Amino acid sequence: MCQQTNKAIKYAAVIGVLVIIFVLTLNFKIIVISGQSMAPTFTDHQIVILYKQNQSIAKDDVIVFVHDGKEYIKRVVATGGEKVEQKNGAVYINNIKTSYPAVENKDPFVLKQDEYYVIGDNYKNSNDSRELGYVPLSEILGVVLQ
Repeated sequence: MCQQTNKAIKYAAVIGVLVIIFVLTLNFKIIVISGQSMAPTFTDHQIVILYKQNQSIAKDDVIVFVHDGKEYIKRVVATGGEKVEQKNGAVYINNIKTSYPAVENKDPFVLKQDEYYVIGDNYKNSNDSRELGYVPLSEILGVVLQ
């Protein structure tokens, strides 16, 4: 009887490990950073873990999204309902000047729910919402765990 119990415990442990691995592969992905647009937070070739959910994205989250077939990693600086404008050499969010330089003057717009404005931490060397426009929720792969 003891041998059967040990066998059942081992079987349950193996099944448990397989379930954990399955859940982890469904919810997480390993990403290798390419480029310096998020330096110094993340550097070229750094490995990070992506939580593959996109339902509760907040300001200051670092996200990975796909735009025109290319993956980008950027920080969320504005979310749905916020007004964004590029004028006088700066990005303004809700009429407040940020430290982010504008690429060019652009008319103000209000982000809809499930739209995000993102900028790289190394904003002087970043291709982000200032050029690409807002990021819709449908393009977001997930949030980087920090």
